[in-house]
Amino acid sequence: MRAEPSFLREMAMLVERAEWARPEEIIGHIGLVRGDSRQHPDRLRPLAVFVAARTKLDIDPRRPVVGTAIFTCETGLHLQGLQENPATYEPYPPESVGAERRLLFGAKCGRKALQQRLAGIGRYPDTDRLDHAIAVIRCRSRSLRAPLSDSDLNAALS
Repeated sequence: MRAEPSFLREMAMLVERAEWARPEEIIGHIGLVRGDSRQHPDRLRPLAVFVAARTKLDIDPRRPVVGTAIFTCETGLHLQGLQENPATYEPYPPESVGAERRLLFGAKCGRKALQQRLAGIGRYPDTDRLDHAIAVIRCRSRSLRAPLSDSDLNAALS
């Protein structure tokens, strides 16, 4: 792939200023919604990274199809729904665009979502221990200003 950075930058700005639909969204729609197998939405992220590097523009992590955080969730009800049935909150599987689902447990996690996650790592606390763990997880996550790892979740039960 060879293109002048100034040309790519100008094209990116033109598309944005003209408020045209972004090319990755159009290709994503054609490939994912219409089912056109000639489109390859999973190849769009590497292309977007290439263009962003050449134009010195950042890709918004929440940008549809190519963002790195479009399948990241931290809120309780959504976590629970995603664990039970991802199609509830995701318009298409993360793998179809070369992404992965990230479920984060922290200050906003709820009882049911945490219970499901703990069961996934082989822990089945009683009601009192679960209530205590939720309080510990929320407090720790707020102080860190970040979600917790599975080992942190495990430690909250101790």
